[in-house]
Amino acid sequence: EARLDPKIETLGNRLQRLGYRTFIAGKWDMGGRGNPDLWPIRRGFDNSWVLIEGSASHFGKQSALAELPSVTYVANDSEVELPNNFYSSDVYADKAIEFIDANGDKTQPFFGYLSFTAPHYPLQAPDDYIARYAGQYDEGYEAVRNARVKRMRETGIIGVDEQAAPRHPVWPSWEKLPDKIRMLESRRMEIYAAMIESMDHNIGRVVEHLKSTGQWENTVVLFFSDNGPEGGNPLDWGGEPWFDWAENSFDTSLENMGRANSYVWAGPGWAYVSATPFRDAKGFTTEGGIRSPMIITWPGHIRAGATLRADAHILDLMPTIMAMAGDDRGHESILGRSMLPALTGAAANIHGEGEQFGLELLGRRALILGNWKITWNNAPWGRGEEWSLFNLATDPTEIDDVADQHPEKLAELVAAWEKYAQANGVIPIPVYPMGNTNSFTHYKWLPPSMRQGP
Repeated sequence: EARLDPKIETLGNRLQRLGYRTFIAGKWDMGGRGNPDLWPIRRGFDNSWVLIEGSASHFGKQSALAELPSVTYVANDSEVELPNNFYSSDVYADKAIEFIDANGDKTQPFFGYLSFTAPHYPLQAPDDYIARYAGQYDEGYEAVRNARVKRMRETGIIGVDEQAAPRHPVWPSWEKLPDKIRMLESRRMEIYAAMIESMDHNIGRVVEHLKSTGQWENTVVLFFSDNGPEGGNPLDWGGEPWFDWAENSFDTSLENMGRANSYVWAGPGWAYVSATPFRDAKGFTTEGGIRSPMIITWPGHIRAGATLRADAHILDLMPTIMAMAGDDRGHESILGRSMLPALTGAAANIHGEGEQFGLELLGRRALILGNWKITWNNAPWGRGEEWSLFNLATDPTEIDDVADQHPEKLAELVAAWEKYAQANGVIPIPVYPMGNTNSFTHYKWLPPSMRQGP
């Protein structure tokens, strides 16, 4: 629908009723192109400073989508121009700090939603951040991923025997890439890393402000990403017409990449690295597309430095935050479970073994029931018309498809999926018709200045 249904209540709506001040800074993308009735000021937020369309240049109002001539930034109920020296992550953090201070009454609690657009394409960052990563990714995908797996094992993020899912064979290895492609790919990841560091710096600014104003000890902070790493690109969406638009609208040269009028994306090779140790990336219902780590701090309630391996679902956020806010009613209308018992050490898990989760995205499907998971992916990503089965207890990175070995378990989960699909009005799509994550354009494009020679 490309909009948040008016019947749906936001966390802002619910927390306003409990006496909270609410604000949002950053990406909205819940509808509102030309329709102020869908802006966040009318969806439970007392203050807002947002990008309505959800994706744009990080240095200005230039659209990131060929079909949009420009984008819309909104402060509460009015469109606004951007401040001088605008960079998205800096200004979103500025606005969050401003909204924290908007009411001098420190006894009134607040709910803030800081939604960075980084590191979404077009990848752009200040020059000094990019310079710090010069040459750091020249060894390529496999070398960087192997180093990450090693570090994950050393720090206990994954088990010492846990294997990382292999690169999908449709994508080339680093060794098979021409030198000019390697040069381009290294630059992409340098910019991506710079965007991450800038975002991290700005999160730190907000944290330091909370500490300096005496609010840190009484504030919950949750950080996570909305999906797996982005492996697609605008060529997948727009095809050949995108070339003319992008190359006439931006300076796409290697030398300019990462700057204000550039356009670059990470691509599938680096998405595979960013998803370590899982399989696939954004756009898939495999673990690399749907599993995101979450960092949470709540001084005095959650033990610092602890790692919780219990699985949670995005639907669990609403009941968890409502419980943290002291609203202990049952909330029968809310799907999901409170994570609070597990976060505070009162329980080992959030969900019971018999609970299931159904998922569908771009025609792809999955259902998780306890330790078992089925996935349906169109070829070449999966079996095409057949389901795959994985035991996440022994194979969390979905390397071994055991559908043929466990036909009864496969049938059980497929039947559960059918019930889920019927209950939720899911329309099965045999093959997603759009190019996103189904096209192979990434390695076919070069900046004009690099198209000559071998």
